[in-house]
Amino acid sequence: MKDSIDKRLKILYLLNDEQKLILFEDIYNEYYKLSFYIISKYINNYNDICDLVNDCFLNVFKHINSIKKNIKYYIVVTSKNNALQFIKKQNNIILDNDYIYKHQDEMNDYYDYNSIHKLLKKILTDEEIEIIELHLLYNEKFKMIAKKKKLKEQTIKSIYYRAIKKVKEKRELYE
Repeated sequence: MKDSIDKRLKILYLLNDEQKLILFEDIYNEYYKLSFYIISKYINNYNDICDLVNDCFLNVFKHINSIKKNIKYYIVVTSKNNALQFIKKQNNIILDNDYIYKHQDEMNDYYDYNSIHKLLKKILTDEEIEIIELHLLYNEKFKMIAKKKKLKEQTIKSIYYRAIKKVKEKRELYE
């Protein structure tokens, strides 16, 4: 589906309003979980996360005519920025150069898949990482993952939720 989204973004000016809405819906369905995942790394409250994800996609909708390619990058950056702005408002933090310098490594990790992967490798097994990536990044259903790995669907769900719990527990240690 990603190829289809990228192709349609390139010819957006040729699409009518209905086709643009369908494209937006496809973008939302494809990248909702990714945006949720990124924002949840910064924010703990479920309702706030949902609001920020919706804000992200409102931003995408407003600027869809100017996004010509790499929609995934646009969503990652927008999600991260929305979360940081939310934190700034909540804590009344002024993001000056000292603050950015102190937290630069954390902020840059969200741009670099390999950095995220390295961090996860310290906490999770390869199998847990693979299941999380398949489900969150590639939007695969647990049933399909189970079929690929020749395991029961419930086993895949257990591994997934246990891995997510490990990541959350580890994150809470550093907060």
